[in-house]
Amino acid sequence: AFQDKADAGLERIKKYHPGKVNVDKKRIHVGLDAYQKVIDSDVDVVLLTTPPGFRAQHIKTAVDAKKHVFAEKPMSTDAPSARSVIESIAKAKKQGTSVVDGFVWRWTYAQRDTYELILGGELGDLQAIYSSYNNNARKRYVDWNRENTKTDVEYMLRRWYYFTWLSGDHIVEQAVHSIDKMLWAKNDEVPAYAVANGGRQNRGEEEGNIYDHFHVVYEYPNNVRCHLGSRQQGGCHGENHDYINGTQGTAVIKRGQ
Repeated sequence: AFQDKADAGLERIKKYHPGKVNVDKKRIHVGLDAYQKVIDSDVDVVLLTTPPGFRAQHIKTAVDAKKHVFAEKPMSTDAPSARSVIESIAKAKKQGTSVVDGFVWRWTYAQRDTYELILGGELGDLQAIYSSYNNNARKRYVDWNRENTKTDVEYMLRRWYYFTWLSGDHIVEQAVHSIDKMLWAKNDEVPAYAVANGGRQNRGEEEGNIYDHFHVVYEYPNNVRCHLGSRQQGGCHGENHDYINGTQGTAVIKRGQ
């Protein structure tokens, strides 16, 4: 969306890969329609890593153009965009183009081995799951404020994480990893329903309209309940773990350990 972001990204790539970068200025596109110009430029693959509020639109446009897609998580931020992504993926499958997601734990060998054991019955019948995504408050985009942005839209785009229409809130933008691992343990069975609460205790005005804590209970048949606790508050206990309890054992999956 912004020239300075495009320039900074190019310089970063040049730093990491000196002598290997050849990007003519004519192939740098800027503006909210830049994605369309990239897709129209005869590329084979598109990597969608911009703020997720635009993800569903970008996925649809790329799939309609028969491009292979890597789409970073989350793929959508609300129900209409989620339904759009589901339709786009179905179309990609039908036409034989790829859509690869950014749910990184699904691509990690240690996680794959662990969940293969869980799905193979190592823990017996699953009784409950608790996933935590608790960390400090995120202080992002400290260089951008009301004084050096020209419009409300620019202010929100520069600080996209803090606005639900652009990020889906931190439960979608970050804790979606934990929700995905929960689904994985349940062999991607969708829960019957979910009951949730959340709120905003410590965030200031500069942190938009997102919450700083959530708790969700996902209800499955046979009284199986899966819990997600997600919090972004400073000075509190922090962890990003998964506790999976079955009739024959327990799995504890710790991030980075």
